Amino acid sequence: MPRRAFPLLLVLLVLTVFSCTKNIPDSSARPLGTTWYCGEGNFTACGRTREDCESENKRIGSRVVQPGPAPRPKECKSQPTAVCYTYVGHAGGKKLGDCFTDRRECEAMLREAHRAEGEHKELSECGTWD
Repeated sequence: MPRRAFPLLLVLLVLTVFSCTKNIPDSSARPLGTTWYCGEGNFTACGRTREDCESENKRIGSRVVQPGPAPRPKECKSQPTAVCYTYVGHAGGKKLGDCFTDRRECEAMLREAHRAEGEHKELSECGTWD
C-alpha cells in the first residue's frame, strides 16, 4: 500500500467509528450519588435521594392521565441504576437529565420529549447510569 493511502484510510476509519457512535447521555448532567430512588406504578422517575425522587416525579409527571398523587419520599424505592436521557433545557441552555426505573419507561418518556422539541434540545438516547 502506498504511504499516501494510509492517512486517507485512517481518516475513513475515524469517520466510520464516529458515524456508528450512539448519542449516549451526557455524563456532565449525571447527578452525584451512588444510589437511585425511583417511583413505582404510574410514576417512574428517579432521583439520587428520596426527596429528589418525589420532586422529579412531580416535575416530570406521568404518562397516565389522572395518575393520582406523586410518590412521597418514603414511597420511593432504592435501586443501583437508572436509565436516563439528557437534553439541553430551554431555560439557560443547561444540560439536564431525566432518569427512570428502566429502559421501557425511559424510551416512552423520550418519545414524549421528542414531541416537545422546544423544551428539549439535543436529546440523547436512553442509557444506564449507576
